[in-house]
Amino acid sequence: MGHMIAYRAVPSRWGAVKKRVARQIRTPASILGLYGWSGRTIERHRREIRDHLGFRECSVPDADKLTDWLAVNVAHAVRQSGASA
Repeated sequence: MGHMIAYRAVPSRWGAVKKRVARQIRTPASILGLYGWSGRTIERHRREIRDHLGFRECSVPDADKLTDWLAVNVAHAVRQSGASA
């Protein structure tokens, strides 16, 4: 769900994301704007989704590992191609 919150910051993307999620959960997209994006309810929903999918919350060592991987695999490739990030 963290990605959902990030997409809300970019209105042009939020509309498409909202429509897709609405189709998946079979509810009108207009209702998603009423969802509480902070608080105990969303925390519980996130936990239920993680449990259902077999994921866990990202830890600091996980983030460090991801940062290292991105630095080696993505930043290096971007530098090699001469493209901007």
